[in-house]
Amino acid sequence: MLDRFHGRENGVKAATATGGYTLVLLVVGIVILIALLGGKDSVVLWPLSLLAFPLSLIAYGLFTLLPLDGISDEQRWIIPVVNWAFLLLAGLVQAWLLWLILRGPKSKR
Repeated sequence: MLDRFHGRENGVKAATATGGYTLVLLVVGIVILIALLGGKDSVVLWPLSLLAFPLSLIAYGLFTLLPLDGISDEQRWIIPVVNWAFLLLAGLVQAWLLWLILRGPKSKR
């Protein structure tokens, strides 16, 4: 398993950096989800959108394309949760892309 990281020039460093980023992203995401389900306003999504920047802009763009007009008042709580899911997914995709960029070319061992 570790050969996957050691086979690249910066594999271990890239895995450490993106692993730390992913851990912070998931911890912040869980705290925000708990706050949203506890009744907080969608303003609590800002830390997650800043962590997932610049891909959070794409996530917000995709979120605005969803047809949310037909949702009843009793189910409006789901809108910030769906937005949270889009932002978390954008952050995880960003972590994967960051790992691909940081790991570098294959080493010549």
